[in-house]
Formats: sequence, C-alpha cells, structure tokens
Amino acid sequence: MKELNYPINRKNKKKVIIVLVLLLFVILSIAFIYKFSHIKSTPNISVGIKAEKISEQSYTIKWYVKNNSQTNVTFKGENIRLCKLDSRNHLFKDTLPKKVILQPGEEYNFEFILDGLNKGNHLLNMTAQCEKGTKASYKIYLNIE
Repeated sequence: MKELNYPINRKNKKKVIIVLVLLLFVILSIAFIYKFSHIKSTPNISVGIKAEKISEQSYTIKWYVKNNSQTNVTFKGENIRLCKLDSRNHLFKDTLPKKVILQPGEEYNFEFILDGLNKGNHLLNMTAQCEKGTKASYKIYLNIE
C-alpha cells in the first residue's frame, strides 16, 4: 500500500487560515449574541415611595413599581409590595391575585395608611421582587415627634 502525502502549498495554507478565521468569527458572534440576549431577558424595574404625614401618628404611603423592560414582568402576588416597618414584616388586609403582570411601561400603584406609629424614627422598607429574581427596594425614614 502506498501512503498518500499531500503537500500543503500556499493556496492550501490560505484556505486553512481563512476557514479557521471564519470559524473563530462565527464562534465569537454566537457568544456575543448569547450574552446580549441574556441581558435583555433580565427584567428592569424601578420603584418609588411618596410619604405624606396626615396626622400626629399616621402617614399615607404611595408605592410605585414600573416595568422599564421591553417584555412583561411577572410578580408572585404579594412580592410586588413586600413591606417591612422597623425590620418587621407588615401585612396588608387586602389580597392580590396569585400573579401580577406588568406590561412594558406599565406602572403598579398601591396606597396605604400607616397609623398608630410611636414617637421616634421608623424605617419603612418596600421591595418588589419579580419571578426572575430581579429585586428593587426603596427605604424611607418616617419621623413621629
């Protein structure tokens, strides 16, 4: 049997180099697309609180959650308005559906009253956490004199 040896000439070297460069370009392109598609799928939400003193021991609290993503953002019920007052969970009397879905650009508004607050500074910490894990919080101090 004869062994076949193909000498690699300049034309073949150029072809091999071009194929390797193209293969590298394709692999880098796929990695780049994957990286940015993952970033786009991460929800982008913003939150805010407006607090207004209505009496000696009471505040009206307005809680806002806005979907800044280009896709819907889903929250499991109460996760859109998790509330802590002085490190203790504060539960609301009304209930939400099992899921709250915000369309792109849509804003969720919730208003409630904190009353019977003792004298001193109170830390109100509100959080919204969507199903994909993105979490946004807002803290505000309420002063009762």
